[in-house]
Amino acid sequence: MNHRTLEAAEVVWTYLCLNRTPIGADMLLVLGGRDERVALEAARLAQQFMYRVVMISGGAPLHNEVAHAKWQGQTEADHFYEVMMRSGFEGDILLERTANSTGDNARLSYEMLREQKIAMPKTLLLVTKPYMERRALATFEAQWPDKKTHISVTSPRISFLKYANSDQPLEDVLNIMVGDFQRIIEYPKMGWQSKQLVPEAYRLPGKFWLKQGIHSV
Repeated sequence: MNHRTLEAAEVVWTYLCLNRTPIGADMLLVLGGRDERVALEAARLAQQFMYRVVMISGGAPLHNEVAHAKWQGQTEADHFYEVMMRSGFEGDILLERTANSTGDNARLSYEMLREQKIAMPKTLLLVTKPYMERRALATFEAQWPDKKTHISVTSPRISFLKYANSDQPLEDVLNIMVGDFQRIIEYPKMGWQSKQLVPEAYRLPGKFWLKQGIHSV
């Protein structure tokens, strides 16, 4: 990976990450995926803030996509549940096992709360991957049914250069980031995300990636 590509990636990573300090909320909602560090961070926050309601949302991994998980035979929710339990978390966790997109995470988690007659949270903290922070928040702002809910987002505090590892190859991360960046621009037009300000300085690295043959997935 050449230096110019890494510089462009760092710029967009900085835009996609919101880096807000996590605070207590009525409910902790963990967004499933293939990065177990998200589950570990959720366990830490759940213990720190003693959350009354913890939910993990995530269906079976989609193995035909670059974002697929290395583990098989479980939903993302079940796998993250096991990771949180192994980390020492001992609280109750609700599992939403069918979501296959961030929009699904929002709608189906809300529907599970409604069906189980659990009081709807006035404040909600999302836990996701660092580069998913902006898109997750934008999606929930548009698709979480209760518009009065105050929604915030957090993630494991990891720098771009330290994020990639054997489980999260750098090229895969770049491809996913390109896709997320494009969704930030396009999805508000379809009502799937709240509109985000995207300065031209951030658009240029995304165009550079596409010219280099790094495409969204």
